[in-house]
Amino acid sequence: MAFTTLRFGSAQRHADVVTPAAQASTNTEAVVVGSALDASLFRTVSYSLENTGAQTIDIRVFRANLADFSDERQEGADIPITASAFSSFAATLPPFRFYRLKVEADVDDNQGEITAVGVAR
Repeated sequence: MAFTTLRFGSAQRHADVVTPAAQASTNTEAVVVGSALDASLFRTVSYSLENTGAQTIDIRVFRANLADFSDERQEGADIPITASAFSSFAATLPPFRFYRLKVEADVDDNQGEITAVGVAR
């Protein structure tokens, strides 16, 4: 985990920030590479999500207590994002240590593309 210092006027706060590369959806659920956050030292987890592709995609947030995500479970319902649209996810006082994203095409062979920014602070 690499911390970033966020500044708000004269105040500052440390955060874990991830900006995974844009990733095309597939016909099966795939991990968004580079989207994992470690929430162990923080009080909130959030993801800003954008579908930069031409087709609807489904985003899923997974949470786990083990760093290898071997005990992962989906957090909430799927987040469908239509073409060229935005969405988000947030958890306050996250009860799990690790979070990451997975993406899948809403309709097989009709791919979109996820661009995300994740912040644990």
